Amino acid sequence: MSKTIFIYVIWHTIEEAHLRQISWLDCRWNLNSSYFKPNIWYKAHIDVKLTSGAFGWTSPVDAKIEMPDGSKQESLIKLDRRENVGFAISLGKFIITNSTTSGVIQFGFYNHETKWKSGLIIRALVVDILTDE
Repeated sequence: MSKTIFIYVIWHTIEEAHLRQISWLDCRWNLNSSYFKPNIWYKAHIDVKLTSGAFGWTSPVDAKIEMPDGSKQESLIKLDRRENVGFAISLGKFIITNSTTSGVIQFGFYNHETKWKSGLIIRALVVDILTDE
């Protein structure tokens, strides 16, 4: 059984962000590591959707988790999904250890290519307890 923690920018529900036309994207959430229990693995993803008129997403987005001790994991994610269907951008997994019990965990994704893009809907940052570790 999985316990899901829904995090909507500092624990408050926000409206979906509809990106109408941008040249670059930089979306980040900062959460205090004290919100998470030590020695438990977590996984994080961002719920998004591409609209029917989406364009410009041919280059991948860089997905990232950065821990309070400065360690980070990054991956490139291609947004080649069907239109009008929600999907997850995986950020990775993390564990709170002695070196990361205080400070900020930064979650985010970005694409700084200066090509015009449109049609991405950002719904939420979701952090789940990873039960198979």
